Amino acid sequence: MSIVRLNKVTFMGPLAQRREALEELQELGCMHLLDLNPELQGEIPVFISKEAREAYRYLTSCPSKLRQNHDEKNFDFDQVQILTLDIKKRINDLENEQEFLRKRIKELSPWGEFVLQPYQELEERRFWFYIVPHYKMDEIETREEPWQVVFKDNRFSYVVLIADDEPVKMPVPRTHTGNVPLSELQERLDASEVELEEQFWQRVGLTRWIDLFGKRIDAADDRASLALAEQMTQVDGEVFIVQGWAPVDQYETLTKLAKEKGLAVHQIEADIKDRPPTLMKNAEKLSAGEDMVNFYSTPAYSQWDPSGILFVSFTLFFSMIIADAGYGLIFGLMLLLYWRPLSKGKFSRFKYLFASLVAGTIGYGVMVGSYFGHTPAEESFWHHLHILNMNDHSQMMAVSILLGVSHLILANAMQFWQNRDRESAKANLGWIAVFVGGLIVWQGSNSGFVVMGLGGLTILWFSSPNDNALKRLLGGLMALTNVSQAFSDVLSYLRLFALGLASAQLAITFNELASDVMQSMPGIGVFFAILIYILGHGLNLLLAIMSGVVHGLRLNVIEFFNWGLKDEGYPFQPFIKREVKQWKR
Repeated sequence: MSIVRLNKVTFMGPLAQRREALEELQELGCMHLLDLNPELQGEIPVFISKEAREAYRYLTSCPSKLRQNHDEKNFDFDQVQILTLDIKKRINDLENEQEFLRKRIKELSPWGEFVLQPYQELEERRFWFYIVPHYKMDEIETREEPWQVVFKDNRFSYVVLIADDEPVKMPVPRTHTGNVPLSELQERLDASEVELEEQFWQRVGLTRWIDLFGKRIDAADDRASLALAEQMTQVDGEVFIVQGWAPVDQYETLTKLAKEKGLAVHQIEADIKDRPPTLMKNAEKLSAGEDMVNFYSTPAYSQWDPSGILFVSFTLFFSMIIADAGYGLIFGLMLLLYWRPLSKGKFSRFKYLFASLVAGTIGYGVMVGSYFGHTPAEESFWHHLHILNMNDHSQMMAVSILLGVSHLILANAMQFWQNRDRESAKANLGWIAVFVGGLIVWQGSNSGFVVMGLGGLTILWFSSPNDNALKRLLGGLMALTNVSQAFSDVLSYLRLFALGLASAQLAITFNELASDVMQSMPGIGVFFAILIYILGHGLNLLLAIMSGVVHGLRLNVIEFFNWGLKDEGYPFQPFIKREVKQWKR
């Protein structure tokens, strides 16, 4: 868990070798290129159409796929693109038509099968159709025109009138039935379903080319990326210069490349003043924490990598908000079902995070003794593991506050260690003393005020190092105004207790509702009790997940980052060739 140290790398060589050198760098994929010609913001040629990308996305989203065919001789990129887009358009048209037909059939079903005759055969009279509420049928019965009720349900009568012109003063507007009979609509629906199935299997047939199709798109993206890299290089006569950032451990590799290609290379350690990009390196099992960090903001190169801490603390906060071992078991079953699919593709990094959330939720649920809102019996083994009482508000508030203070102390400790060579870093020690002193005061000891006072003096003197004592004190006074923010940030962690309690109480409420229904309605009440139980816990689980994700992240990226990460950076984006991982059946 660290931010990778970078070198600033500069290559120089004959202009004739620029393309070859850039291709080699792209193959290595270890450099973040710098734009040496920011004034030349020209358009980069597009080597692949948006239609091709649309076709590729449509094939990869197909629910059924065939084994991949890697025979280039039988692969026609343009033909696959055209066929895929034609199929997509036809399937969309068929689905829209089916939606219309189903709606039309539903509307016509009460009227039954009929065919409207030409006006001449009816002496130019017409049929007029009305759906009349039963309580308004008195107005129909007084009509002079011939009429007939062809169907009734519990609310309406379906009435047909015969008249030359549209009848006036009818109780309801007329219904438009069209001139296509019900049987013909049903036949068309059946035919469209057959065609839709045929189109689907044609789409499945084309999925055998996903790998080759994707590689062709990636190759085009690589050419566009290479063209952009050429634009970013500087040309001085017959010499080209390319510059960028690369990890320190790539020093030998880049030196070897320069020697092989007859290029000059210069590598120096990155200077913070140059604002290098941030490249975080984490173990695979903690890499999801890195993604969560980058989702909010990337720490500056001069800062530290919070990925591991975020991984652990998010798991803890999420578990405390769910606060039920039964819900954790549901998460575990879902994770087992989707473990293999999760192991493939871009979401593979998150499978360990999900496993951590499952373990944390079950573990914390056992500690608070909640299993779908039920508490284990006193004589059971699980009762001995019930060490936290959700109904003991004082205890749970103390746990939340202690956790919050520890989290913020950790943030200040990391910030101090990162900047330990600077005098201003001692202010972080002052804030740690303020948080610790506050805890001591909260526990009823006046000695905490002494600790807080010492911390305050440290903040006052070291927050704004300056040779001028007055300016130093003014800067310190400004820093001390953050005491109110520190207090509010600590109180923010009470949401862990509040949301966990809300989740637990909702679970208990749904259990009681189900029990009451079952007791008050013998027999059929069992069905309704099960329905309430499933729907109630389903709703509670959904709300708890939303709260766990939103507030679990919020406490990290707002409260924790505010104290632990002062500067924001930008991510390291390597100049690299894209690679499509082959889909395996």
